[in-house]
Amino acid sequence: MIHAPPMANGYIIMLVGRDEDRLTDARDELMSQVSTTVVTYSCNITNEKYLEGLANACQSWCRGTLDVLIYSAGDIECGAWNQLSLASQKQVMDVNYWGAIQTTKACWSSLTSSRGHVVLLSSVAG
Repeated sequence: MIHAPPMANGYIIMLVGRDEDRLTDARDELMSQVSTTVVTYSCNITNEKYLEGLANACQSWCRGTLDVLIYSAGDIECGAWNQLSLASQKQVMDVNYWGAIQTTKACWSSLTSSRGHVVLLSSVAG
């Protein structure tokens, strides 16, 4: 369940994720709680072409200003680290580390034009 803070009224909220159905459900739930615009963008943050689209979406949908970027994507591979494939360990780093950097970079001009903030959420469990 998603809970929107009361100050979200009037904000433009852009939800980004891989799963379009989950994005639609989250958008509908948020819009039932607050009087605001909620847009969704389906994106694989490990793919630079998607991130270029995200940058364009920020410029277009958010009118070139972004007040807050909340990054909470995460990935995990369970098991003894020496038994995990190098490819799976790279995937975790691509999402958890590089994904945060690349997403922030994609939204940077929209963030700086509004003196916006970046919030990075993380979990030891992915």
